[in-house]
Amino acid sequence: MDNRDLTATHRTRHVARVKEKAGCIATGRSQSAFRLVTYVNAFQQSTRVFNGFLIHSRGANAAGLRAEQLNRDPDPIVAGAHLRDDNGGPVLDLQAEGDMVTLRSHTTRQPDNPRYRRWEIAGAAHAESPQWVPGITPVPDMAPGLKCASPIHSAPHHAVVKAALHALSRWVRDGVAPRSSAPIELGDPAAPDPIIRDGFGIAKGGIRLPQVEAPTARIDGLRNDVSPGAPGGQNFCFLFGRTEPFDTATLAKAYPTHKSFVRKFTAAVDEIVRLGYWLEPEAQLARAAAAAAPVGK
Repeated sequence: MDNRDLTATHRTRHVARVKEKAGCIATGRSQSAFRLVTYVNAFQQSTRVFNGFLIHSRGANAAGLRAEQLNRDPDPIVAGAHLRDDNGGPVLDLQAEGDMVTLRSHTTRQPDNPRYRRWEIAGAAHAESPQWVPGITPVPDMAPGLKCASPIHSAPHHAVVKAALHALSRWVRDGVAPRSSAPIELGDPAAPDPIIRDGFGIAKGGIRLPQVEAPTARIDGLRNDVSPGAPGGQNFCFLFGRTEPFDTATLAKAYPTHKSFVRKFTAAVDEIVRLGYWLEPEAQLARAAAAAAPVGK
């Protein structure tokens, strides 16, 4: 056995030890999140297959045990399903503003416990076509042929997802629980839009993306519609949220100089990293994009 073989053997053993220590994490987003809620509540307590869970963009209900796809069982599944806390593994519950509006996941809030934390992202939609500085360039479509009535959501929801996976891995591996985010502020929970918004129409509370702390567009998770005359297959526009770029006068009033925009945006980036809701690689990309943006020039 030469040195390369020894190195490969050492690497394999190291990876095995890391996996053994970190355990196995289950993740589910959207339809998979509905099902993962049911798995956590109905099966994990007895099977103990997983060591931790990231439940991402769930709705108000869990999936049925007998139903096909997401159709309801003969007896309706009550909205507002909570997650049990005796399943042997921590749960990080990650929800976008759009999940709370269109999928009504605000009804599933529950208090922290030793095995549960919840993050809520203000300004984020269920899905997006991300830009670090929204609205400065045209927002690309989510997919070829997609024709929604308004430009779809464009803030980087994915940056929080990466930080959530990092935080959950650390929780499972080292027992260090992440903080819960501040909740998104709610008004009438039964209203079509239950969220309290600022003068720009941006949600209050929650995880404060730099794109909502130093906004260049109204970004929200409100229902988008299918563009009139669009061909079939546009049924998911309602999940894609909206981006409404600020006009020149609004931008000039908010940021009289380029330096004022960069300073405010960068401070928001530094804060979201400090709180653990972004990681440094995404922060570096965002800072560079702000520095290159024409805002205030």
